[in-house]
Amino acid sequence: MDRNNVDFLRRMLERFPGLRRRLRLRPYPGLKSQGRWKRLAAAFPAAGGVGLLLRDGSRTVLAADRNARRRERFEQEVSRLAARLLNPWRPQRTLSRTDRLRSHTSGVVRILLTHSGGAEGLALAARPDSQASYQARLLSSAALWWSQRRDGGHRPRKLFLFIPCEWGLRIIEILPHLALPVQCWHYQSAPGPRACSLSGRPIYPSVFLRAALSHPYVMHPFRRHPPPPLLDLQRRHPRLDLFFRRSRWELSWRGYRVAWQDSAQPVRFGEEPGRPWEASQARRLSAFLGRLERLRRFPPPSPSSPFYRRHPERWMESLLLKRPRLIHPDLQGEVYCQVPTCLETDRAVVDALGRLGDGRLAVIEFKVEKDFNLLFQGLDYWDRVRRHLGRGDFQQCGYFAGRRLSPQSPLLILVAPLFEFHRLLPLLRGYLTREVEILCVGLNQDWRRRLRIVRRIEL
Repeated sequence: MDRNNVDFLRRMLERFPGLRRRLRLRPYPGLKSQGRWKRLAAAFPAAGGVGLLLRDGSRTVLAADRNARRRERFEQEVSRLAARLLNPWRPQRTLSRTDRLRSHTSGVVRILLTHSGGAEGLALAARPDSQASYQARLLSSAALWWSQRRDGGHRPRKLFLFIPCEWGLRIIEILPHLALPVQCWHYQSAPGPRACSLSGRPIYPSVFLRAALSHPYVMHPFRRHPPPPLLDLQRRHPRLDLFFRRSRWELSWRGYRVAWQDSAQPVRFGEEPGRPWEASQARRLSAFLGRLERLRRFPPPSPSSPFYRRHPERWMESLLLKRPRLIHPDLQGEVYCQVPTCLETDRAVVDALGRLGDGRLAVIEFKVEKDFNLLFQGLDYWDRVRRHLGRGDFQQCGYFAGRRLSPQSPLLILVAPLFEFHRLLPLLRGYLTREVEILCVGLNQDWRRRLRIVRRIEL
């Protein structure tokens, strides 16, 4: 390390004295990792602390001591909370480190419990700074850890989940589909000088709180008729796709938005935030579209170009929505993409929604890369669609006009390149009830070149 890096580390030690337990500057700058000192090659500023480059070239970020102490204090407090609320279950061990070989993340604190009668229980807590979208990761981690304990010769009897109260009550609508003996608790920081002192209350199973979840699921209405300016632009450029995404109509090329209109706003085009469309802008639009078509293709002339790299899932989605029967041979009529739904402040967007020949709905989720949370993320969308179906929201919002919809639970379809389905997907599926029917559609890896279905798997 050069003199500047050493001086930077010295300033960090002055600012965060607790780092001295992990760092030293003589005889050479080093980081203590897993009980051993490792040589440092460089140091640089990073969010919340200092970034360190190890001698072997692998990069790691050491958070500021203040943040590290906050995380450690939360682990201690949530362990005390579990001991206080789950009696006669007693915490025996707390695990919080990332274990990539077993797909565990440090974002979930795991607590091993024992019962006075000798039984074993598992508790998982989401950290207070996590968002409600982390729910899928929490449930995936819970099912995976339960399976690993059983495979290791143990017999866990109970699963406990602790989530921040800021997440709301949405999770209690998902837990009935989990084939595990689960209880869920809200926790929050108690007021006073000890900001990390936690209190909790049970939210599942609880008949009272379930009945109190009276906030309706809200859908954005579907605008059936595209704006005339966009129709005119599509006639000029027929190679563009015209889709209704979220709450607006837009023209796109292989999933990359070219022009759009938000409700009563004027048509805009180009890069965000876009330019107002006028006839005098036709040459500028043609130049933008020509550059996009030149770069957003396979094989790419410039793989690092944002025109090629951005929105790969939308690219895949645009190819499949032109031929929806590739996804499922019984898909009928229009397939809606990017359907938004809200509950209180919890907003989600369903990738695609279609209707089978018998009137049954199909919830379609697209993924381009491996995603450990794919199954439970899809389950969240599936449950939202099921509730909208029971309330008749689709007909009221203009979806599937004039079509009969079956009251049967929707079919969940997961679409991804075949080798991008996570290896643990079948294991996690075993912890969902059979009410949730799942179909996996595997694509070829080079789907950008030529899209085809490699395999369909019913989970």
